[in-house]
Amino acid sequence: MSSDNSIAIPRLSLLSEQQCEQIVQAAYQILETTGVSIDHGGALTIYKKLGCKVDDNRVRIQPDLIPQALQTLPEMITIHDRYGEPAMHLGGSNTYYGPGLTNTFFIDPFTGDRRDAIGRDVASTAIVTDALENIDFAMGLTGITDCPPQCADIIEMAHLLKNTAKPLVGWSVDRHNSEHILRMFEVVTGGLDNFRKNPFAVMFSGSCINGLTHAENEIDKLLFWVENGVPAIYTGSGQFGITSPLTMAGSLAQAMAESLSIILLTQFIKPGAPFFSSCSPMTMDMKSMVTCYGAPESCLSYIAEADLLHYLKIPIYGMAGASESKTDDGQAAIENTVSIASTLFSGNNLVHDLGFLESGMTGSLVQLIIADEMIGMLRHMKKGIEVNDETLALETIDRLGPGGSYLMEEETLLNFKNVLWEPKLFDRKRFHNWEKNNSQSLEQRASSKLLEILNKHKPAPLPDTVIDEIDRIVAEHRTYTENQT
Repeated sequence: MSSDNSIAIPRLSLLSEQQCEQIVQAAYQILETTGVSIDHGGALTIYKKLGCKVDDNRVRIQPDLIPQALQTLPEMITIHDRYGEPAMHLGGSNTYYGPGLTNTFFIDPFTGDRRDAIGRDVASTAIVTDALENIDFAMGLTGITDCPPQCADIIEMAHLLKNTAKPLVGWSVDRHNSEHILRMFEVVTGGLDNFRKNPFAVMFSGSCINGLTHAENEIDKLLFWVENGVPAIYTGSGQFGITSPLTMAGSLAQAMAESLSIILLTQFIKPGAPFFSSCSPMTMDMKSMVTCYGAPESCLSYIAEADLLHYLKIPIYGMAGASESKTDDGQAAIENTVSIASTLFSGNNLVHDLGFLESGMTGSLVQLIIADEMIGMLRHMKKGIEVNDETLALETIDRLGPGGSYLMEEETLLNFKNVLWEPKLFDRKRFHNWEKNNSQSLEQRASSKLLEILNKHKPAPLPDTVIDEIDRIVAEHRTYTENQT
């Protein structure tokens, strides 16, 4: 628990400073002794300039280079909405939530059936995100299947831009597609300089999927975004016992080494480049070989990641709100709540993957709506307890005495809306009133709210000229893709 003046704020922590330093030193040793594999010629040239030992694709990095890079890495990154207003201050223990990306299946909002994800599902996700109070940024939640795979990222970004004014997190297939997405950003803001001044999007460039190995395409996309001054994400990764050791400390150290090797690269290219990292290894079920987002080990890694990256003052790209369940059921609610609480109370920053079912295979807007309620509830808890002369209320307690009623007191009338959390989706009715409301379950209420949003919510539109230019970029890219096949 931490204290800010008279307010006691709950804080979830796992690693001591000494343990953080042990893991960081282990990561330094991995970088210096084992090294990382870099499958990108331009990046290898940069590491050579830095004085690293480069043997074919293997790069070994001197530990004293890392603190120099961390000195230029921004501790706080402000992302704006589409209007240029600050919307997310990403750093410290500030936590913001949004959906994930590239689920190839989707729960149809109108039929409840699991089907292939299509372009309009991205639009629906953006509209729902735009309407929900506690969902702070938009991602596509889907891997679109009704278009050529090479076009999916471009079409997804077009749908996001048209259907929400909230900040965006996107992805790209390769450098060529990244160029088209950047052109969309320029169209919306009136130029690259305007976007850099008030960035409304963060771009996910890739992750170290195979232990200590950075793939060419992932590095190429990262370099593009860094060179153009766009806030970028690249994550250290690892799966316990698969691509990293089956110990939490060893996997954290390896993922930290992966992350630090990339931070060094970004800060050499552009000192001060806005960048988000991650070092939370994932759990793999050894029977089904399914990635387990909601596993206790995964949630522990989210907390440990926050401790480590706070220790080094690195902005965090986290994950939460994802379940292995196949439906919007109790398992999904439990797994999502535990992971959301783990990231919120540990102070992860940019947290994605809300709305995931089936271990990141299926997107569900019902889950996104339930997550919005969970986050509202947990954020109320994170406000903590204010302890001072006024809140101790000793005069009132003495005046009312034993058996006194506080119901009609002025303090009660003034404070109950601030002190007490009021649910919007969870049910607190008496049984007979619940029955009169068709005895609806949480899933049914969330489904009703989803349909209401899709039928009634109208996000602020972009100017027609901007929409026309975005559509032209999409059409141009699709023509290019078809000509390549």
